Amino acid sequence: MKKSILFLFMMISSLVLAQSLKPAKLKVITVKQKVCRSKKGFQFVLKTIESDSRCPKGTTCIWAGEVSAVLQVFDGHKQVEETTLVF
Repeated sequence: MKKSILFLFMMISSLVLAQSLKPAKLKVITVKQKVCRSKKGFQFVLKTIESDSRCPKGTTCIWAGEVSAVLQVFDGHKQVEETTLVF
């Protein structure tokens, strides 16, 4: 009897505490590039966002996720490097 009551309690609590069935809204990320080519020295330009697996606000997640972006490095008008950063 104790086992069945415990089992029933665990089932009810798992249903009550479960995440909602509403689908998460996806937010489209647009990158607006603003480059000032007249300045001297190194400049960093965000080219694209390759992946974004971060958790949306208001949800319970086990893993926070990460974002991967491609960054271009310029020295004056010449592109020095293009690298991918992962946060």
